[in-house]
Amino acid sequence: MLLSKPSFRIAAHTLPDYQRHGDLFIELPGHERLLTYELNGVLLDLIKKDVDRVYLMLADRGLESELRSQFEVFDSVEAVMASCSAVSMRKVPLKRKADHRKMYMSYSGRVETRGVLEEFLRGRIDGFVFGSEDALIVVDR
Repeated sequence: MLLSKPSFRIAAHTLPDYQRHGDLFIELPGHERLLTYELNGVLLDLIKKDVDRVYLMLADRGLESELRSQFEVFDSVEAVMASCSAVSMRKVPLKRKADHRKMYMSYSGRVETRGVLEEFLRGRIDGFVFGSEDALIVVDR
């Protein structure tokens, strides 16, 4: 039986030197900390705030059996596109970071010595796919 879709949040993170990137936080049931990834700041702007669906591609298969038992997991990006009748999608590369505290699902503001976090996008992960890289698959409306 599939549970509800896991929540995600993307925060725009502006560093003290004014460089910008996105932090993707994903809340999985039973995990004390948030799965955390970084998005390149330029690529962050490719994600619209009114996306239709969001999928997570993972290179690390360590979570595969857990995710398959709880959520929809696809065999390929093509299967993702077919399942939602997508005409187009974007694959935004991610860089894995250390897991973060759950407070970051809702915190916006100054992060001591690390700049400022601002709300960018939040929603639910529609499914997972395992592949050769970590990436966010975004399907627009």
